[in-house]
Amino acid sequence: MKDGILAALEAWWVRNADRLERRGLDVTIAWGPEEYEPRSGWIDLEALPRSARLVVWSDGEAELAAGDLETLEVFRDEHLRIVDGPHLDATMESILRLLLPAGRDNG
Repeated sequence: MKDGILAALEAWWVRNADRLERRGLDVTIAWGPEEYEPRSGWIDLEALPRSARLVVWSDGEAELAAGDLETLEVFRDEHLRIVDGPHLDATMESILRLLLPAGRDNG
């Protein structure tokens, strides 16, 4: 059972995956081994040629990588601390702004 920030990660995926896939993004979620602490999960988003991965650990630590798979340009590669669901939502929206072309509805 997921709780805390990992539950928020799963809830974000449930709320948004279908909507984003209709807009041309591939959105997947995966979980690290349950026996590892802190637990982890990640969301991969691809709007080719752009791609991003947000890895979140149950203690709120996170790693974000986003870039262009054709040019190999890295847009973001950073360590974050995600404290709650609204902070996760804001982080995901910033990722979507990187992946979706300017002027395209990401809502």
